[in-house]
Amino acid sequence: MSFEAHLLHGIQLLGWTPRALWKILGSAVGISVGVLHLAFIPLVLARRREPSVTLAWLLALFLLPAVGVVLFWIFGRGAVRRTARPRRRLLEGRRVSEAEPDLDAIPSALRPLAHAAWRAASAQVTGGNRVEVLVNAGEAYPAKLAAIERAKSRIDMAYYIFRPDGTGRRFRDALAAAARRGVEVRLLLDAVGCAGTGRFFQPLRQAGARVASFLPLSPWRAWTLNLRNHRKILAVDGAIGFTGGINIGDEYLGASRVGTWRDTHLSLEGPAVQALSAVFADDWSYSTGDPIPTPVAPPPAVGGSFVQIVPSGPEDRAEAIYQAYFAAIATARSSLDLTTPYFIPDRAIAVALVSAALRGVRVRLLVPYKNNQRLTALAGRSYFDELIEAGVEIYLYTPGMIHAKTLVIDGAFGSVGTANMDVRSFRLNFEVNGLLYGGTAVARLGEIFERDLAAGTRLDPDRFGRRSLWQKAAEGGARLLSPIL
Repeated sequence: MSFEAHLLHGIQLLGWTPRALWKILGSAVGISVGVLHLAFIPLVLARRREPSVTLAWLLALFLLPAVGVVLFWIFGRGAVRRTARPRRRLLEGRRVSEAEPDLDAIPSALRPLAHAAWRAASAQVTGGNRVEVLVNAGEAYPAKLAAIERAKSRIDMAYYIFRPDGTGRRFRDALAAAARRGVEVRLLLDAVGCAGTGRFFQPLRQAGARVASFLPLSPWRAWTLNLRNHRKILAVDGAIGFTGGINIGDEYLGASRVGTWRDTHLSLEGPAVQALSAVFADDWSYSTGDPIPTPVAPPPAVGGSFVQIVPSGPEDRAEAIYQAYFAAIATARSSLDLTTPYFIPDRAIAVALVSAALRGVRVRLLVPYKNNQRLTALAGRSYFDELIEAGVEIYLYTPGMIHAKTLVIDGAFGSVGTANMDVRSFRLNFEVNGLLYGGTAVARLGEIFERDLAAGTRLDPDRFGRRSLWQKAAEGGARLLSPIL
């Protein structure tokens, strides 16, 4: 008699019916799920995140045991940091050799801000840079393609989104042409943002370029779904570099489903390019296993701008860009102009903005009127009441989707980069921002902000205060999800 037959005979002797067996199986599964969700509670507590975030995860585990476990496995695990430990070890050898920067050359009022970014990310302030602010893809794409066409030795490029469309083909083909003429080309693509584009880049590989994927997805590393490389980096020959909010694709050149796309980018020449290249090198080494190259002498000074390249990611407990934003808001004395497409501050940033307004700083926030992320927009609006009450001026950009991530403080400090003013950028994504200390680029950012402001409309506090209870409830509900938006 087979094992299955013996098993069936034993069950019959016990008098168990199929219905009874289903009940036993259901109870066993229920007990297993219960034990599993209880086992996850220490993991939630050990993360030592904000009490509201911890409480949200605990409620999810208690009220939705099976679903809560799956969600925490993907979106909330402490393995976020463990995943990135090899990358941190790669950084140690380089960072311990870096000397603390000389900050005497920048305005004294900004030195504490620069020092905070240095302490958080070992981010050097470099002088002698030429900085150009590029408005929209119409200015950024030609400048990037020209730099690629002039490349002589190396092109390093990392992007969150690289569309397989007409714009993507122009960049792919330009990179392939550079590779064929002997330039070393390395392209790093985010596994989620560029999902499904593998065959599109085959001609580039055939030309001799190297293409790698950042944190590829797998069932065994499901938590990496929530850890994305949101950086946009192009560094050519260590001499010219680009970063900011603009991805690669047709949609960034013209109209999107929420209107004309409006974005801001930086073109950098001088010593800051080496810092930008180092951020790429870290990501490339982490993704491919290649050793991080020994730092070379920075390029010569070509201008008079002071730039600090600040990276951050979920492997860095210092949360460097978050610290830089907080320090900048606290530093503001007369004006604070913030543009962000996705505004979901944590409590500390919200209080810092309110505090700045209460002490007499003119705080102006510019966000999209129509957002391509509706849930994120709803969550952001839940903060507007307290900001307006403190005197913050909120403007809605009406011509289309404003995707720029810029900050200007007192007309003397500017920030342009990839990080949004939200929890995802501060704690989950790999981001990079360029901090600017004085100079014509900061003045240019101020001019662009005024122009964008004039194209929008100021939020009417009285009308906004009269929105319906259901609208307020929707905003509150979206805010509960803010840790994973």
